Amino acid sequence: MHLFESIIGTLLRPVRSTESKLMRGNAQFAQCPNEISVGSLVLKNGEAVPRNYSIEGHGSFPGITWDNLPEGTKSLLLVVEDNDAPLPSPFVHLLAYNIDPDMKALPEGSILREGANPLATIASIRLGKNTVGKTGYLPPSPPAHHGTHHYHFQLFAIDQKLSFGKTPSLSDMKALVEGHVLGWGELMSTYEKL
Repeated sequence: MHLFESIIGTLLRPVRSTESKLMRGNAQFAQCPNEISVGSLVLKNGEAVPRNYSIEGHGSFPGITWDNLPEGTKSLLLVVEDNDAPLPSPFVHLLAYNIDPDMKALPEGSILREGANPLATIASIRLGKNTVGKTGYLPPSPPAHHGTHHYHFQLFAIDQKLSFGKTPSLSDMKALVEGHVLGWGELMSTYEKL
């Protein structure tokens, strides 16, 4: 299986989505300030995701912290995307919404991998669908030999709580938050599977 994955990864190496297709690249957010400070005790901006936090390790959600939220923030939306996936659009690893802005952090492991029950250890958090149509966190798992992938932990300040009649996809989310995003911030880490 590893040999097959390596061959596919090598063949698909030039095939990637683009950074402009990330959630934050949406035209409606272009006018929103990028002022939210997003950090992590595990991840360092611009540096590699520790192997233990990938699919090759335990794959736990690494946790994030935030600061400098815009006035009027009622909830937070976290979108984790890989813009190097060999797909037309970035691969969505996590869509979490109605995060309480007063929490100041989502601890490590607070959002669980797909298939876990419950998926979030914090009751108020709601989860949308990732690219494979499931809820939960998908840790970095790029194709072997596809090169370095960039994982964007994008945090959006929303001026209201969000409500859906179904489990939302990223496109559902984009439509609902239009006109309600006050600002955003990002932490980007990388991972390469050899």
